[in-house]
Amino acid sequence: MIQRILEIDNKARDMMARAEKLKAQQELGLEEKKEALRTGYLQRANDRIAKVETEERAHAETAFAEKAAKYQRLLDDLSAAYQAHGNEWISAMAERVLHS
Repeated sequence: MIQRILEIDNKARDMMARAEKLKAQQELGLEEKKEALRTGYLQRANDRIAKVETEERAHAETAFAEKAAKYQRLLDDLSAAYQAHGNEWISAMAERVLHS
């Protein structure tokens, strides 16, 4: 009878050891899966950031070029107006300053 109790105890210990080993393997597998998911998510996020950055940079460059062209046209118009009326404007300002 004692022999039978020792056999049952040994089997129980073996089962516990196998269960602990299986649990450790599963936890390791979960950690590996978790890390793989994390790595995949970060890679997709970085790819998306790079794509959006490229698109935003192109958009910003286009907007900048449009603004630069607009301000160049305004500058050209102002220069042309000054060339046509500069002497009149200077005379008018001098007249106002001297006679105020």
